[in-house]
Amino acid sequence: MDPEQIRIQSDLRGLLSGDVYCDPLYLQMYASDASVYEIQPLGVVRPRNSRDVAELLKYCTENHLNVYPRGGGSGLAGQSLGRGIVLDLSRYMRRVDAPQSDTVRVQCGVVQADLNRSIGKYNRLFGPDPATRSVSSIGSMLAIDAAGSHFPQYGSTGDCVESVEVVLPSGEMVELNQHDWAAENAADSLGGQLARDVGLLLQQASALLMRPPWGDVSRGCGYRVEKVLDGDRVNLARLMCGAEGTLGVITEATLRVQPIPRVRGLMLVFFSRLESAAKAAVDLAGRNVAACDLMDRRLLEIARETEPVYETIIPRGAEAMLLVEIQGEDPTSVRTQLNQILHRQQRRNRNIVSYRLTTDREERNLLWRLARRVIPRLYRLKGSMRPLPFVEDIAIPPSRLPEFLRVLQDVLKSERVTATLFAHALQGQVDIRPFLDLASPKDQVKLARLSELIYEQVLQFDGCVSGEHALGLSRAGWAERQLGPRLELFRRVKRVFDPDGVLNTGKFLSPTPPKVNENLRPVPQFDAVVASFSAGVDTGMTESPAAELDSAPETSLPASSTLPIILDWPENSLSYTARSCNGCGRCRTSAQAERMCPVFRVHKGEEASPRAKANLLRGVLTGSLEAADFESREMKGISDLCFNCHQCRLECPASVNIPKLVLEAKAQHVASHGLSIRDRLLNRLDLLAYWASRMPRVANWSLSNPFMRWLLEKIFGIGQSRKLPKVARRSFLNWASRAKLARTSRGASLRKVAYFADQYVNQHNPLLGRAIVEVLQHQNIEVYVPANQTPSYAAMISSGEIAQARKLIRTNVEILAEAVRQGYDIVTSEPSAALCLQQEYPSLLPGEETELIAANCYEVSSYLWRLHGRGQLELDFRPTPMEVVYHQPCHSRVLDQKEPALQLLRLVPGLQVARAAAGCSGMAGTFGLKRQ
Repeated sequence: MDPEQIRIQSDLRGLLSGDVYCDPLYLQMYASDASVYEIQPLGVVRPRNSRDVAELLKYCTENHLNVYPRGGGSGLAGQSLGRGIVLDLSRYMRRVDAPQSDTVRVQCGVVQADLNRSIGKYNRLFGPDPATRSVSSIGSMLAIDAAGSHFPQYGSTGDCVESVEVVLPSGEMVELNQHDWAAENAADSLGGQLARDVGLLLQQASALLMRPPWGDVSRGCGYRVEKVLDGDRVNLARLMCGAEGTLGVITEATLRVQPIPRVRGLMLVFFSRLESAAKAAVDLAGRNVAACDLMDRRLLEIARETEPVYETIIPRGAEAMLLVEIQGEDPTSVRTQLNQILHRQQRRNRNIVSYRLTTDREERNLLWRLARRVIPRLYRLKGSMRPLPFVEDIAIPPSRLPEFLRVLQDVLKSERVTATLFAHALQGQVDIRPFLDLASPKDQVKLARLSELIYEQVLQFDGCVSGEHALGLSRAGWAERQLGPRLELFRRVKRVFDPDGVLNTGKFLSPTPPKVNENLRPVPQFDAVVASFSAGVDTGMTESPAAELDSAPETSLPASSTLPIILDWPENSLSYTARSCNGCGRCRTSAQAERMCPVFRVHKGEEASPRAKANLLRGVLTGSLEAADFESREMKGISDLCFNCHQCRLECPASVNIPKLVLEAKAQHVASHGLSIRDRLLNRLDLLAYWASRMPRVANWSLSNPFMRWLLEKIFGIGQSRKLPKVARRSFLNWASRAKLARTSRGASLRKVAYFADQYVNQHNPLLGRAIVEVLQHQNIEVYVPANQTPSYAAMISSGEIAQARKLIRTNVEILAEAVRQGYDIVTSEPSAALCLQQEYPSLLPGEETELIAANCYEVSSYLWRLHGRGQLELDFRPTPMEVVYHQPCHSRVLDQKEPALQLLRLVPGLQVARAAAGCSGMAGTFGLKRQ
């Protein structure tokens, strides 16, 4: 931190009850969002209440510091980035009051999807639904006047606002709603004074209000002044919606909510031509359609390739898809309306390939996910080209959409650029994602030229360059051409609220707005960043894995970004993985149907999100952070917020391997600072359990004795209330040896299995291991239990103690690889062990042996279900009249999403199996044992 930042942090920590950070790690986390931009702030503040916001703004006004309000960081235009204080309102300010009739009072940090879950029990919903509604905060939605697919039904966020509590740059708080600006006593209150000043300005500019500069477009940009003035009444709450945080900071809002529709019917119609789909959308205007979205061929093909469930839904060769939703009171009438729309289009349009129609809730949600998640999935595509959001917010008069799409395709062809297209067709909202490489100087120039060509066409079509994602940094340079005389009116309104220009400066109101290709996010290059893997590290292999990288070009990264890489990152995958996170913020979701980051769900801080870890490593690789920052204790604290459940890797739209990035960070810290004695002991629970098994009665008594449990908590940090597994008198490996299972067979058995028994089975529950052996033998499988196998050391690896783990796992690698060579499949009954063998071992000891193990390792349920799929599973189960509840472990879910254990249980006659969709159990290995 420089002296100014030290002073700011010290001053603000004395003023605020919330969090204040000015250190490099937090600045890097908040330097970017879901846009293509990156700007390092001076500091980050996370207020706990409105008073904190007021104190901060007052301090920043007095000290001439800029403030940039921020919600979930899912903005696509960089509207919350800037060289000042970033105000994160999503960490603490998340209160939702009970709905009152048709309104609800919420704080600005509440996520839209969480709001609807909260008020859903009252049969109410908040209608505006941007694609990122699972992570977008209400404050952010208000700031950009967000809408979404259901705009035809519910309007935009600003259309649903009753009143807002706003903190002005002076530190004063005011409730803004409808005000009588012409009343004699208007100036007696702060809200009245603001209303009078704004009312006079708008009255004087009434001619501008009559002629919006975007023709028949239903969505505009900047201050929506045409919706503010109504005779002697001025709606200041509406003025705040779309102001992009330039007038005041919204801390609370009263929102109008709607009854949840009884029936929602959905229809997908596939076309052989994009223009035909656009014309069909135009024809739907005025037909009581709740939503109408358009997707092009590239998005459809990506959906087919990335999620097999859509292969049977999306026909090959479809050039476009139209999604149409109708809401109503009963399924029959809704289906009738959808069929009428379909028949009308079939009569008028010969380019319809197929269709899918449903009123079933589960199927409807599946089809909606196709539209809502396909764009983030674009980041799964390999290579340096990325679908960049910089012209993704175009609004065109809906009636001219087919014509505009033809012109747009001509522009893209002339520039030889591939792009995907998505549109909210009824409102003319077009989302274009050109594929460019941000690391290429040529593509950075092309980015600016492409936006120039496209926006020129938008203005010729009487459209708007920004319909709902904000002007931000992407379109600030076009504000004057788009808004014309309105821009000066906006500047006058800005001076009424923020005369010192503190809030969100440097954007569309600036006399020198940034260009579209300024402040671009730096990209780590695909070069020899990883060539230092294993430098000075004995992996036990005959040839160094780094040898293949000797001919790689020298890195162009700054010297400060050089890291002695500890894990194996082949083919420059470290820099590739770090840049693959596009910052969409999907990892911040709290959706009940997902398990994305259990820690963030509780913590709610940006540092707990998987996205933060990718941002930090990218910062090191691009030189924004020093390598010393990456191995610091502060980074270790952030890394410890991940307990390696791998759910983010599974559910991330871009499939970014965040767990491996975190493991690299932990390993860096341990290599520099070592581990505490407590953590080292927890990593060797196998040794403790071994010695405890020498005297099992004493050990098991200790596990239930209050004083001994208190002692365990003080020494090891193991929570007193956590029920611990008892130590077995005889280990499973001991039993297996006596049962003559520890010898391989040279016979040509049809199926042979090497059973890997991790610590829990071996020393705590050998009966489980014996049951597994009996089940396998009953299936005519030859079982081999290697006598010299050791635990997987998953806890040690997860903690970053890589050097010690490398030494200890060699025994397993040699034994299991040899077993595979002899024709054995490796089976384990512990999902964490299977994941460790498949994912972690190759990262620690890369080579043929670990690749053999990873390719032939199965969790036992998955192995048995594969047998069933081949018709080789014995099904002579006894009837079992029981009711059981099954909860799928997170690591099992990563290994096989088809829930093989649940499927096997359902094969047992008489067994009633319920699926517990309860998310994370909270254990996560040794993490779940700790008091913390």
